[in-house]
Amino acid sequence: MIAFIDQEGDEKTVEIELKGDEEANCSLGNMINKERIKINNYYTKLEGIVEKQRVVQVSMLANDARMHILILKERRLEALFSEVYLKIKEDINNISFYKKIFKLLVLQALCLVRYWNIKTDIQRQG
Repeated sequence: MIAFIDQEGDEKTVEIELKGDEEANCSLGNMINKERIKINNYYTKLEGIVEKQRVVQVSMLANDARMHILILKERRLEALFSEVYLKIKEDINNISFYKKIFKLLVLQALCLVRYWNIKTDIQRQG
């Protein structure tokens, strides 16, 4: 009889240990999944931050390139204006050149006046 009780006790002990091990494994699996999710979220956020930084870097490089082009254009225009200014300064003392330029400027102004008159006439009719 005592042997039977010992055997039943041993079986119950084994059952309880198996159930405890099973619950421990489930708890461990849940903890591992939670931590895995936390790690995935952390690295997803990091990927987002890195992507934003990359976009900012690309934008900054593009802006720097545009600024460089604008600076070069500005320098070229300044050089061109200086060149034109010097040329005009040389030619302004030449009376025939001065008369020719003056006639061309007056002609251009008259053409513009005529153009604006035509444009306003067309707009009035419409």
